[in-house]
Amino acid sequence: MSDIAIEKPQFPRSKGKVIQPSTPEAWRDRHALSLKETAKSLGISTAHLHVLIKAGKLKTVKLGARTVVTPEAIKALLSNGAR
Repeated sequence: MSDIAIEKPQFPRSKGKVIQPSTPEAWRDRHALSLKETAKSLGISTAHLHVLIKAGKLKTVKLGARTVVTPEAIKALLSNGAR
């Protein structure tokens, strides 16, 4: 057997869970994303996502008990800046 070490790719971690940002292509054909999916697609934590929502920088839509974000709202956030 060979003693060659294979390196695993390193991804950012949040509370011990691996977070892999998804690309806009992953949600291009979707009408709405959950808050968790939105945070993942932006590469931010859900806590920071809630800060953006509370500050009025990201618009959400209520569907019954669920809160979702439209791709248009994500595009608006990215085009306006999210500081």
